[in-house]
Amino acid sequence: MKHDKNERDDNVIKTSKIAKKVLVPAALMLGGLNGCAVSSHRSSAKRNLTTSKQRPQNIWIQSTEANLDSTTVFNAFGGANSKSSQFNNSSSSEAKHGISPFINDIKQSRRALTKMTRSERVVGDVSLSKLSSEVMPGSMAVVGKTPGVSLALGSCGASYKSSCNTTTAGGGICVWSGSNNASGSQYCNPPSSDTTPAVVNSIAPKNSPSPSAESILYLVIFDESVNGISADDFSLTSTGSAGGSISSVSSSSGSAIDVTVNNISGQGTLRLDLKSSTNITDDSGNGNSNNGYVAAYTSGTTHTVDRVAPDVATIVRKTPADADTNSDTLVWTVSFSKSVLNISTDDFEVSGTTATVTSVSATSGSSVDITASGGDLAGYSGGVALSVAAGNNLQDSSGNSLSSTTPTGAVESYTLDNGAPSFISVSDSSDSNYKAGEIVIITVDLGETGLSVTADLSVLDTDFSATQALTDNNDNTYSFQTPALDAGGKMQEGTFAITVTATDAVGNENTDNSLSLILDKTPPTFSSADSVPTDNAFGIASNSNLVLDFSESVELASGKTFAIYDLTNGAVLETYTASSTTAATGSSSGSATLSGDKLTINPSSNFSLGNRYAITVDSTTLQDPSGNVFAGIADYTTYNFAVQPELKLTVADSNIAENSGSTTYTVSLIDGNGNAYSADESITVEIALSGTAASGSDYSISGLDGSNQITIATGDAANTFTVTGSSDGDDDDAETIILGMNSVVTGAATIGAVASQTVIINQNDQAVIAGLDATPLFSEGGNAVVIDNDVTVSDTELDALNGAQGNYDGASITIARAGGAQSTDVFGGSGSLSALVESGSVTYNGSVVGTVTTNSAGTLTLTFNSNATTALVNSVLQNITYENTSDDPANTVSLSFVFNDGIENSSAIQVTASITAVNDVPTLTATGSSPTFVEGASAAVMFSSAAVSTVEASQTLAGLVITVTNVADAANETLNIDGAPIILTTGQSGSTSSFNYSVSVSGTTATITLTGGTLTETQMQSVIDAISYSNGSDDPTTASNRVVTITSISETGSVNTVANTTISSTISVTGVDDEPIVSANG
Repeated sequence: MKHDKNERDDNVIKTSKIAKKVLVPAALMLGGLNGCAVSSHRSSAKRNLTTSKQRPQNIWIQSTEANLDSTTVFNAFGGANSKSSQFNNSSSSEAKHGISPFINDIKQSRRALTKMTRSERVVGDVSLSKLSSEVMPGSMAVVGKTPGVSLALGSCGASYKSSCNTTTAGGGICVWSGSNNASGSQYCNPPSSDTTPAVVNSIAPKNSPSPSAESILYLVIFDESVNGISADDFSLTSTGSAGGSISSVSSSSGSAIDVTVNNISGQGTLRLDLKSSTNITDDSGNGNSNNGYVAAYTSGTTHTVDRVAPDVATIVRKTPADADTNSDTLVWTVSFSKSVLNISTDDFEVSGTTATVTSVSATSGSSVDITASGGDLAGYSGGVALSVAAGNNLQDSSGNSLSSTTPTGAVESYTLDNGAPSFISVSDSSDSNYKAGEIVIITVDLGETGLSVTADLSVLDTDFSATQALTDNNDNTYSFQTPALDAGGKMQEGTFAITVTATDAVGNENTDNSLSLILDKTPPTFSSADSVPTDNAFGIASNSNLVLDFSESVELASGKTFAIYDLTNGAVLETYTASSTTAATGSSSGSATLSGDKLTINPSSNFSLGNRYAITVDSTTLQDPSGNVFAGIADYTTYNFAVQPELKLTVADSNIAENSGSTTYTVSLIDGNGNAYSADESITVEIALSGTAASGSDYSISGLDGSNQITIATGDAANTFTVTGSSDGDDDDAETIILGMNSVVTGAATIGAVASQTVIINQNDQAVIAGLDATPLFSEGGNAVVIDNDVTVSDTELDALNGAQGNYDGASITIARAGGAQSTDVFGGSGSLSALVESGSVTYNGSVVGTVTTNSAGTLTLTFNSNATTALVNSVLQNITYENTSDDPANTVSLSFVFNDGIENSSAIQVTASITAVNDVPTLTATGSSPTFVEGASAAVMFSSAAVSTVEASQTLAGLVITVTNVADAANETLNIDGAPIILTTGQSGSTSSFNYSVSVSGTTATITLTGGTLTETQMQSVIDAISYSNGSDDPTTASNRVVTITSISETGSVNTVANTTISSTISVTGVDDEPIVSANG
């Protein structure tokens, strides 16, 4: 900024720049000067200078000297300075004469001037009145006149002052006196020339500011007073992140000014520099392109800046290093972004525990170890963290406090664990039962992860580890899967507790042995001796339950079965299917339950008396808790038993003649089907006698002992005793004998429902069969023939009934082959007699006269009703027919007729039927294999499962006729029969092992005729099952399948020897790509 060089105020001292100006109180220095000399009035001037006591009213002094002091002023007015000679050599004699005393006074007042200038150094604007009152009376001013020094004495007029200014425009010293508006004398000393701009002597921070100061002052010192100073004349040079802004200067002029720098930030150094090419000028106007510029200055003193507050960088664990610990002393390392001071225990806090910070490793630095201990740390479990206290006293060397107590980087805490791991559960993957070959998966729930868990598995198998590590599943559980048990034959058997040890990361340990496993590699076995009943037991009650005993506890496999097998009937009585591990349901609503090693079976109904039973168990039905499977019971001998047989009493005839008529009573053991049962032990039964007939007089008994007891011996199924009627001479027809089984004396048997039988003693005549003398002839395969068309029956008692027409109600006729009934004997009715259907009615000429009691298995029994008169019974007998269904019947058959009159049987009368046999054609069945023949492979077999019969046992098999269709490869195709390969071309003939053969071909069909054989049925079957096809062509025809058909089979004999058949087998032919053949002549 520029200032008006003519600006003046008589009452104010002004400085245009920060430069040292000294106010020289000239009036004091002049002492006795009493006026201003005027050149036109010499005498007057002299008087005024020498004699006047008047003080000068105004004195002006102005100088270009940068540091005006008393010596400079003194020399200017006649001292050693060359400027005094300029005054002394002035052209004006008045001035010369007038100034001498002034100079002398200055010399004489040097001491006073020096004292004054040292005590009053003027910088900036200073009140003139203050100087006036303290130094001298009157007014004075320093005029901002450039250049030169002006000294005014007395009442110098303005014109002289102006003239002096003009005269001294080039600089120098001008002195004048007089009042502002009066004329006076002036004395001018021409100045020396000044063409050099000012320079900066130094720039340095003021008052030693702190590095953390936000605002500082720089003191700038020039070598002379300058003008036009402003803030934009300066710049800042920084290092690091330091920065700031120049905000103001203390003055626009002078030789020493303060520059204010604000908004200091960052860290590094700041240096204040004077820019080049500024507007700054000295008092002579040098600078701002006039004689150059004030030179740039970049060598000032730097100011160290540290405005960056320290940060907490990290808080990390040191001792121990791991987060999980049970240590009683915890040490963290706290790192700062820079070195800090005043570190103490009060600067940190511990949370999560009552422990406190007990020591720090250093009171200053960028890293410090903090130790926490005491409080509840020794028994505490949980998180423990270290933090910087909010009221900390930490700061760096520049005085910057922490920017935040929150670390900028990693923060690590400790997890104190002074409690041993706690087991929540220890389990296995199964039901705690294991067998050889199985794996064991042990799972331990500890409610936390990161533990070391081991298990002693050597108790299960000595090949296993005693300290087996379990896998951390990262879900608070740990598990391990063993290898297969007993892989090395070292599996243990029994119940074993598994010891599991859990150790946490800090060494706390706990064990658990709550898991017990049962190891069993031995399958269960069945104990028949301990079962109920025992094996081969005899005579158990029919309503018994069965209890099967095993060597150990067993379980049922769901869906698997066991059964009670009825040996007597050869059938399963009931099958039981497991519905759970302890229960099974019978197929007939029976049930079974399993408890431990006992399987109890409750059949749906009672066992049949006398039946023998066995138990079968599937091989996968039962297993022990470890899974070892019971082998099962597949046979009927391992466990079987017999139910008490039933005792049954039967009688051969319920009517006996009074005179020596007899009948046989039979005490028998039967099973549930009524079949004879062989006693497993001897059984004795007591017989009770009752009825109207008296033993001894009316009848006698043989076969009972004296106690009326009868015994069935071991191995026997029955025993008999006989009752024989006795004539007592009385007319006592129809007396009764009632005999019954009273009790079982010895042995196990149950008296059945048929426990007694009644016999009537009759005074009776047997029926008589007459006229059975025909010779019926039956031809095999022909119609049934009447046995005898004039046979009759008569009975004295029955014929007399119904008004002598007869009433045969209850009588019966039985016809069967003598020597034993044969199922091929078939009886029927002809003429007016209905078909004799078993259990159907016997109808003659529309009248129902009875029931067909039996007509099967070669026996015919007809029982008559009250409609059967003597004539009708005879008509029925005369229309009974016979036929034989055998394909190879006997030549004759004797048929026995027995008539029962309701009381006793007649004598058996026989008639012989002749049979004419007829030869039957042979029969053949077989299965076509329909094979594929592959070129170059073995012959393909055509048939299997052949079944041949000649029907008549005395005949043999003579031959076969076989056709083969789609024959296309001539002599290459053969049918192998009875050991001979028969070529399928016309004219082929020869013999096999058993036949002669010939071949004819019509179109593509070959016919092979085999004759001359005498083979048995078995031999012929073997021949047919061995027939095979082969094709020797290297390029067989494959387009059409061959069909091999057996069209007939023949046997020896004269008639009906050939049976036509259509048993076929289709064969497909597959060719094979043959390698090429190369031949050459040598």
